[in-house]
Amino acid sequence: MTESGGALVPGTAENVARLLDAAARFFTSQAIFAFTRLGLADILAQGNTPIINLASATGTHEQSLSRVLRAVAHSGLVTIDPNATVSLTDMGHLLRIDHPMSLRPLVIYLAEDWMWHCASDMEASLKTEVPAFDRRYQQSLFEFFEARKDRALIFDEAMTASSRYTNAAFLDAYRIPDHSRVIDIGGGQGNFISEILESNTTLSGTLFDLPRVIQSARTNDAISGRCEFIEGNFFDRVPSGGDIYILRGVIHDWNDEDAVAILKNCRSAMTRRSKLLILETMAPPIEHYFPGQFIDFQIFLLTPGRERTEAEFRSLLAASGLKLRQVLPIFSFFALLEICISD
Repeated sequence: MTESGGALVPGTAENVARLLDAAARFFTSQAIFAFTRLGLADILAQGNTPIINLASATGTHEQSLSRVLRAVAHSGLVTIDPNATVSLTDMGHLLRIDHPMSLRPLVIYLAEDWMWHCASDMEASLKTEVPAFDRRYQQSLFEFFEARKDRALIFDEAMTASSRYTNAAFLDAYRIPDHSRVIDIGGGQGNFISEILESNTTLSGTLFDLPRVIQSARTNDAISGRCEFIEGNFFDRVPSGGDIYILRGVIHDWNDEDAVAILKNCRSAMTRRSKLLILETMAPPIEHYFPGQFIDFQIFLLTPGRERTEAEFRSLLAASGLKLRQVLPIFSFFALLEICISD
């Protein structure tokens, strides 16, 4: 951008740098993925390490590795001193395989090749309601996982890793009444229902999910013998008899028609005393950016769903015979919606 005389407008250099940094940020993402897959966080957790030693330990080229490390240092995962010695930051520790709140599985999931192939189709996705994944692979994401157990395992581990934060925040924000029966709909490996049951020994639990998922969840020692397992599809039915029903990260995968179908099945299973709890990203009005934007992009590319505003949730609930009682912010951009049957 120049003025009429050809001189650069003040601030142009800064704007150019910011624009190019934002546009090329996918290179930084790939650097973070490489850092994670190489297990560098686990090596650095043992102590500050010169780059030459890290290269030796990972079988990488020293100068090439230094360029990746500079990128991840810019992202806050490590620091590098003038002697080319690398230190792991608090953020970087979250990529350790043995960290109790590790996000390593989620980062590995985001690095999947099929994920990036879909991301490259974003422009084409703007012209249709068909997700990029469906168009590229000629099947839905969940059909893909049914056929590819190895990819499904990565997905399950990623969802478990991301849930650790929202699970703890939920238990701090919401108290389930004593002696309640809690039904976790689409609850995956059962980590959430396990933590709920551990928080209150008077509660009983049910994990409801597809047969593939339930078969895997049965091996979870944390809930073995403490939780009922029911195989099924929430588009067909939801188990009855629950006091508390939970949908965690489910509704955002589906378009409005399918979301209403799921919610109507919940409504049919509920009694007047039952509560439905939805834990999801709550999008602000469109004029506001929010930290969960990357999740919305991911949903946009992989499924027919989207992250919804409070007004959009209210519309879905009204169409399902349900009403929103309250919204509780629980962690970062996640929210808890407490729902009951409409009068």
